[in-house]
Amino acid sequence: MPKNNSASNQLKIDAFDVVAYMKQGIDGFDSDTMEEHTHDRYEIYINATGAISFVVEDRLYHINEGDVVIVRPDEKHRYICDEITSHNYYCFHFTSDENNEILTAFLDSLSDSTKLITLPNIYKKKMLNMCKTLIECKDSLKNAVTFYSLLDLIRSKKAEVNPYILPKDVQAGIEFIKQNYQRSISVKDVANHAHTTVNTLGRHFKASVGMSPYEYIQNCRFTLAVYILEIGGSISCAALESGFSDYSHFISMFKKKYGKTPAQFKKEL
Repeated sequence: MPKNNSASNQLKIDAFDVVAYMKQGIDGFDSDTMEEHTHDRYEIYINATGAISFVVEDRLYHINEGDVVIVRPDEKHRYICDEITSHNYYCFHFTSDENNEILTAFLDSLSDSTKLITLPNIYKKKMLNMCKTLIECKDSLKNAVTFYSLLDLIRSKKAEVNPYILPKDVQAGIEFIKQNYQRSISVKDVANHAHTTVNTLGRHFKASVGMSPYEYIQNCRFTLAVYILEIGGSISCAALESGFSDYSHFISMFKKKYGKTPAQFKKEL
């Protein structure tokens, strides 16, 4: 399993102020992934490898390789990670003058509800090569041409994907789990918070995020446990901080999930 790695580039492109970065590492564990957040900039997220789910406002999108997510200023968004796997992506945060004709043309080509865009496969590789250039290139003219070309490619070749609107009980359940998975909680606790039954919550979770509430809780815990081990924390610390109160149970569950004990995992880092 790779360690977290990232690269970034600050781009000055006419009226655009663009921060471009690429991240590699554990699927779902960086400062943005676990908590819902907003920012005052536009964001273009482009998935390079791996598969996750992405929530913008109350809409969930299943993201595959080469997919593009558009987030507008002040829109709430977060990742939902189904498994802890390698996940590489590019992200472009930018602001611009409201009178910028290029930005206006790009946004006018999208409906207000457009969040997820998927390009035909023949254009995905071209798009990812553009992203790589924007991260690595220090030539301001080439960066400007590449960024404009990227916007035009997304605009002209886009196919919009309809979201899955999360049921209210799933939204409430996810929020409760995110705030409480580090302590002892049960699926019944989650259902009570969401004002529904355990069975109904289970059906809605399975239909919308592809797993049961219990599996979602465990994935949150394992994501944190793996991260703690990755940064040099002890096995006991990983177990305790991620919500596993029984040390031996943590080791057993970890081995069942990853095919190795936490100690074996640490030796391979």
